[in-house]
This record gives sequence, structure tokens and C-alpha cells, in this order.
Amino acid sequence: IHPKTARVIGTYKHDFYSGMPCITENAFGDGTAYYFGTAPEQRLLKAFVKGLREKLDLHCGIESEPNVEIRKRVNRHGETTFIINHNTTGASVDFGQTTYRNLLNDEMVTGKYQLEGRDVMILE
Repeated sequence: IHPKTARVIGTYKHDFYSGMPCITENAFGDGTAYYFGTAPEQRLLKAFVKGLREKLDLHCGIESEPNVEIRKRVNRHGETTFIINHNTTGASVDFGQTTYRNLLNDEMVTGKYQLEGRDVMILE
């Protein structure tokens, strides 16, 4: 990697590429692009994403156990939240004080909820 306008935020520490850039950050328009010139360990990716979420205040307001995917989609009609439990066993999801309607069964959910293994929710 030979950055021209990008800022180096990570370098290789060992072997042939020692000291060379491996992760860069580059402002573009109203956004920022990050480039990983490596196949990082899961631990690094989790720490990187956690840092971005904190820096940009990207919190969906729903907490869960590991391997529960939470995705929000927003358009002119409103907001839809998809929750997928990738575990084979149940997992806890905490909706906090917010109440959602599960579009799959019309159930209202709030607070702590036990999502069955491999179960899915689509909320509004």
C-alpha cells in the first residue's frame, strides 16, 4: 500500500512488510473510507468496528448476546429492524424501554426477550 491522500492508521509489525501500511483512512466527500490491505483477525475487526460505533455514536438501542445480528433499515416510510439469532440455542435480546411490533406475528416486544435458536424477528 502506497497511500497518497490516505492517513496510515495501522502498519505491519513482522516479516517482509514490517513497518509498511496495512490499514488506511481516507476522507472522501462527506464520508471516510477505510482500507484493510490484510486479512485481519476477528479480534481486530471487532475492536475496529466498536471504535467506529463509539466515534460516530452508531448505536441501535438494542443489545444482544453474541451471534445475534441486528440490522436497521430506514426509508421514507419508516424504520424496520431485522433480528436474526445465528445461534442454535436461545439468546437474550434487550429492547430497553422501547416497544416494537414484530411484523411476523404481531407480537409487541419490550425489555428483555428470549429469542429462540435460529429465530428471526422483523420489527417496526
